[in-house]
Amino acid sequence: MTTPTLSLSRTDPNLAVVDVLSARLDKANIEYDRLDRYYSGDQPLAFMSPEVEAQIGGRLTPLVINWPETIVDSVARRLNPEGFRLGQGATADDELWRIFTANDLDEESPLGLVDMLVHGVTYLSVWGNDDDPLTPRMAFESAHQVTVDYEPGGRAVRSALKRWQDGATSYATYYTRDEVIRYAARTTALGVRPRYEIDQVLANPLRAVPIVPMVNKGRLLNRSGRSELASIAPIADGINKLATDLLVTAEFYTTPRRWATGMQMPSGSGDMARLQAEVKAYWDEASKEKTW
Repeated sequence: MTTPTLSLSRTDPNLAVVDVLSARLDKANIEYDRLDRYYSGDQPLAFMSPEVEAQIGGRLTPLVINWPETIVDSVARRLNPEGFRLGQGATADDELWRIFTANDLDEESPLGLVDMLVHGVTYLSVWGNDDDPLTPRMAFESAHQVTVDYEPGGRAVRSALKRWQDGATSYATYYTRDEVIRYAARTTALGVRPRYEIDQVLANPLRAVPIVPMVNKGRLLNRSGRSELASIAPIADGINKLATDLLVTAEFYTTPRRWATGMQMPSGSGDMARLQAEVKAYWDEASKEKTW
């Protein structure tokens, strides 16, 4: 599919929308990072009082029973596509499956489906293929990099943004029905938004935004999707806290302890030294008589 390059000399009217979508992506990534930690099993220990956390510091290693990963993977295994049918009762469409497998989506779909279940949404990008016009290019896209904007009150995607990093350069591609604009910016300091400049502009012969959202548990007014971990994370936090408490309690009761009664603790350093020497002498004597 031939995609002519447009002139880059014009003033860009889309940069304000790019900034809005980029800010939305930054905000979404905070939640995506949190959900990723639940799936990978390295989420912080919850339900611990700040006073206890301040006292123990990093000395307490939580026991993480990673049910979120098990739940997501069990659902993902049931979603793995094995073919396509158009219409009720129709036979499998060989041409759709050929395009699907030609893009290696039969191998990539488990990755894309897991991301959809964890983040609540993932995306498919679609574009023409000059080498083989009958086989369009398709790929899964991560919600960490892609976001879309819908028509007000509708379900049609009117624009999309994809951001990524390549070395010291940040890129952002803005998709509309009419054109595809790629921006580039040198990497700036952490926390400072890149100042994008137009790098390339292509006409969009598809006349549709070539980014397709795959939404998990979407609603009419919420097409950002809902993670499968939204209801599981609080339960997992409670289970991990109880399991960690059990280990701490077991350690407390399995550590040998001895007690002395009727003793008066010395107040001075000299008295303390004499007490320590006396205790050591008693202990050495007792060790000769019994095997501990």
